[in-house]
Amino acid sequence: MNSPNLLTEATDRALEESAKIRGELQFAEVFFLGAMGVTDPGRHFANYANMIFNRILTLYDDCEMLVSHKRTSAACVMARCIIETYAVGEFAMYEVAKGFNSGGLEKAGGTVLSYVNSSRIKVEEQKRFKKGSFSEEAYHLTPDALARMEKEEAASKHILDAMRHLFKQEMKISSRNESEFELLYEQLSEWTHPSQTSLFHAFAKDAWLIETSAGRLSFWDGARAGCGKAMHFIVAAEDLRERMTEVANSLSATFEADESCIRL
Repeated sequence: MNSPNLLTEATDRALEESAKIRGELQFAEVFFLGAMGVTDPGRHFANYANMIFNRILTLYDDCEMLVSHKRTSAACVMARCIIETYAVGEFAMYEVAKGFNSGGLEKAGGTVLSYVNSSRIKVEEQKRFKKGSFSEEAYHLTPDALARMEKEEAASKHILDAMRHLFKQEMKISSRNESEFELLYEQLSEWTHPSQTSLFHAFAKDAWLIETSAGRLSFWDGARAGCGKAMHFIVAAEDLRERMTEVANSLSATFEADESCIRL
């Protein structure tokens, strides 16, 4: 590569393809199934698939707006979230299917519930409540919420577990020893956290052009390219939702055959 224009041209093509796919996608409807009395874990997981899909679309839209207005630093933060959301969808599908194969509907349903109710803040609140850091009155909880707090029903899924799963999936498909997704995630993480990238390189103008074996490249073109690669996950968003829905339909079929198996 002798010209940084080659990098920007490749990014432009990726952004154009992503924009075309985004124009064909519409937000899915999401329901408050708990309030509706729905106990079928399959319907809950199908609903969760729509949540993942909608979040990918929302993050893409915000990232596109930031990129188009040359707010590249903030766009990198949004772009990283796109990859994380996609990874969580893949990992949830894997874990639910694994639970179903090993422990039937009951185990799969518990896994579904752990993803639907995943909340780090609730888990931390449970710990503080158990330790007595705050009084029961300080929470202003309803009786049902208090019962859930006492039973410690909240769960939290670690994003890095989902990311590692995605990296392994990619390397298995590509037959490579290194994950390009992981390299991309690390690049965007440098922008997300206070680092040399997001502090020094972002604001020291005389450091914006970088000498490489391929010639002098623009630091900002590289950041924009990272956003373009992450935004390209939109291309696989509908396929992810369909595969998650297939797993959900399998759960629902088993639930309908024997409703005594589980109640969410």
